[in-house]
Amino acid sequence: MQQFHFVIVYVTGMKKVLKPLIFTALALVFTPGINPNAFAQTPPQPTRSHSIELGAGLNTIVPYANVRFNQDLDAHWTANAALQLGPAFTETSDSLALNPVGTLGLKYYFMRQGLFQPFLGADLGVAWVPDRVTPLSRADLGVFGQLGVGTDIMFSPDWGISVALRSNLNLLNASLMSGTLTIRPEVSAVWRF
Repeated sequence: MQQFHFVIVYVTGMKKVLKPLIFTALALVFTPGINPNAFAQTPPQPTRSHSIELGAGLNTIVPYANVRFNQDLDAHWTANAALQLGPAFTETSDSLALNPVGTLGLKYYFMRQGLFQPFLGADLGVAWVPDRVTPLSRADLGVFGQLGVGTDIMFSPDWGISVALRSNLNLLNASLMSGTLTIRPEVSAVWRF
């Protein structure tokens, strides 16, 4: 709330001095009081603590769709859960099977304000690669780690896109997954709420 200071000036018999004093008095009347906390700087905090990313990526030459659910833990850390679905090309199958993948992980944002919001990510995931010969078994499951780097490009506080490069590190049943290190590009629409 602004405070106003009122000054009443009464001077008699001094015409030359009276005019400047009236202007000074009027200037003081309409000058707001100075609040000492008005110039204090506090770092801005993210106003949205949840976000959803819907997008697509390429695993070598195979496209996949993904949805990622994010929960902010603080100004830099975000926990996430992701589901990916794409075609699985297997040597034992005559038809195209779907390859569902689920991951849980963390993202570290270097800065959360502005147009570009760069991050590093690490996830732990499980992939199911069906062979269509035998029913579901542990041999069809692969466990992997995932590392990524990217940036959110936010056009408003609510909407933007996320661009990332991710790579899988095979931990279990590596024969089901590509044995080579692949860099996978991903592009997603981001909605923060």
